[in-house]
Amino acid sequence: MSDRVRVLLVDDNDEARESLRLLLEVWGFEVEEAAGGPEGVNRALECRPDAAVVDVEMPGLDGYGVARRLRATLGETVHLVALTGRDNPAEALRAGFDRHLLKPADPEALRQLLATTSGA
Repeated sequence: MSDRVRVLLVDDNDEARESLRLLLEVWGFEVEEAAGGPEGVNRALECRPDAAVVDVEMPGLDGYGVARRLRATLGETVHLVALTGRDNPAEALRAGFDRHLLKPADPEALRQLLATTSGA
């Protein structure tokens, strides 16, 4: 098994997801991607990430729905980070997120947050 932190990125914006993926990989994280809510839930169940960075505003199954489903299936084994333009951390926490970061997030703050997540 790898000792690198495995991160799942769930965002329907291809450019935003790709940019964040490249940055996280440069920092040494192992990264998986999903282009929307249902795909994000399925990828999380397949790859069992240490952390998931989830956009809240997505069509269909939004980030709050993703968080609720992941908590119901994976419990506390995954660290959930809401990355959003919505300034409503209380709603994110109620949905099951561990942290709420406003876009554009400070890259160093995100790196430190993910670096404290245990790798498998």
